[in-house]
Amino acid sequence: MNKDVSEVNKRIVGLDFGSKRIGVAVSDELGLLAFPLSVVPGFGHDTDKREERIRLALQEVFDIIKEKQAQTVIIGHSVDLKGVDNTIMVDARFFGSKLEEAGFDVVYEPELYSTVQATKFQGENKNVDASAAAIILQSYLDRIKFKNMNTQTTAGDEIVVDNAASADRAPEAGVPKTPDYITIDDFVKVEIKIGQILSAEKIEGSDKLLKLSVDFGEEKPRQVLSGIAKYVEMEEILGKKFPFVTNLAPRMMMGQESQAMILAGNSGDNLALLNPSKDLPNGTKLK
Repeated sequence: MNKDVSEVNKRIVGLDFGSKRIGVAVSDELGLLAFPLSVVPGFGHDTDKREERIRLALQEVFDIIKEKQAQTVIIGHSVDLKGVDNTIMVDARFFGSKLEEAGFDVVYEPELYSTVQATKFQGENKNVDASAAAIILQSYLDRIKFKNMNTQTTAGDEIVVDNAASADRAPEAGVPKTPDYITIDDFVKVEIKIGQILSAEKIEGSDKLLKLSVDFGEEKPRQVLSGIAKYVEMEEILGKKFPFVTNLAPRMMMGQESQAMILAGNSGDNLALLNPSKDLPNGTKLK
């Protein structure tokens, strides 16, 4: 069952598949952020012990999924620079088929060099495969979030999500909708900082993405890819300061890495970036 999940209602598990190790990550309960969790021994290439290793890996991953009460598992779809499946995908798809047989939903999320990205940010250590899994899972969570944003329509002052799942849970007439509250612990997990845009350029092959160089008061600027090209003029944002989510796992878009996410609001075809009411130093944390 290789299907897209339009809404995130439970924790989701992500896997970065390797022959020696399988990185495991898990989302928060809101499906906003992915976190490295653990590393499971992979199948290996030793044919004498392979069957037993497959059994042990499946059991360990099954236990994690059940412990986290997850229904959906995201497996990194590893491809080369030409977009062709890497050899590890034979094992990854076999593993995915076993998860589907057990009743879990499996989605293959495109990924390229996720382990390289994770190593770049934290160095080579035993947890790098779990961090790579978090990068893959975060890519999926971001994609679903933006997909849902693009299916929203406005009805007066109320935002209506245009999908079948919302209709199934629509409140009866005259019954107020219960707010979807989060706790302060959920909120403080999200790091929002002021960043100043130093440069902006369009990405070849995309009419939506801008590549931004953003100063967060760190040793060097970060590269941020944002789908705002149709809504802003580059000269309007150069030198300006905006809030960004800065602790999202890095993700690849159009073959380039994005290291943060700019905050914006949209209504129909209108999109607006958020400006602080007063000048704040680059890197100021919002709370």
